[in-house]
Amino acid sequence: MPMNWVCNLVGVWMAVLSALAVPGLATQTQTQQQPPVSSSPLLILPPQMPQPAKDPAVGDGKPGTPAGAAANPAPTTASKAPAAVPPTAVAPTPPGAKAPPKKTKGPTVAPSKDAVATGQAYVIGAEDVLYIRVWQNPELSGQVRVGPDGMISLQLIDEVKASGFTPHQLEEELVKRFTKFIIEPEVNVQVLGVNSRMYIIQGDGVNRPGIFPLTRPMTVQEALIAGAGFSPFAHKNKIYVLRGTQRFKFNWNEVSKGKHMEQNILIQSGDQIYVP
Repeated sequence: MPMNWVCNLVGVWMAVLSALAVPGLATQTQTQQQPPVSSSPLLILPPQMPQPAKDPAVGDGKPGTPAGAAANPAPTTASKAPAAVPPTAVAPTPPGAKAPPKKTKGPTVAPSKDAVATGQAYVIGAEDVLYIRVWQNPELSGQVRVGPDGMISLQLIDEVKASGFTPHQLEEELVKRFTKFIIEPEVNVQVLGVNSRMYIIQGDGVNRPGIFPLTRPMTVQEALIAGAGFSPFAHKNKIYVLRGTQRFKFNWNEVSKGKHMEQNILIQSGDQIYVP
């Protein structure tokens, strides 16, 4: 093919392409310069970013929340004290366990007015025999008898009331009296004979009825043993004690076998034991 014809054909083809490309380029330029306006505007939302997982050590991400607040909450300054157990609360009884028995009051016994019968210190009475010793003063020491009025008579201090005092109380009283005449006196009082405390045993069931001194706490059984003893015909199950207008039964046969020991009461001064 001739070269000139080929060149002409290429030139024509290039011209055609140029003519087609120019309108498209103009249209694209116009489109870029004047963007189309939509009659209904669209709301374009920003793309959502993925949320990171919550870290307990970082916090919940809210403003004002320090790191570590969720994992380790701040301790409160005031803590509640444990509730106090009421004083009347009683621990429940575990299943199958027996409840403790209720306390029951025993029989009340009227207190005795007799110092010997109750085991208290002996109280000096009328007709008792005392021995008073004043240390380093033998002329002031000796045996004295308490008069029916309860008085004793001693050198230097004349009469002193002894009835109603225990031996120790009488010692203190005598020390006060002797202090006027002796420097730092020391006094000791002993009871040699008890005549103000006694009990009586009588009846056909005893060998030797009579009056016996009550020198110590003594029961009916002990008083009978310390007395005259039973006669062969004594009714030992019908013994009784008279105390003023009161009458107490005593069965020797039961008490000697350890039965009904409540009958074996303490003897008081002036009691009368009758053995039929």
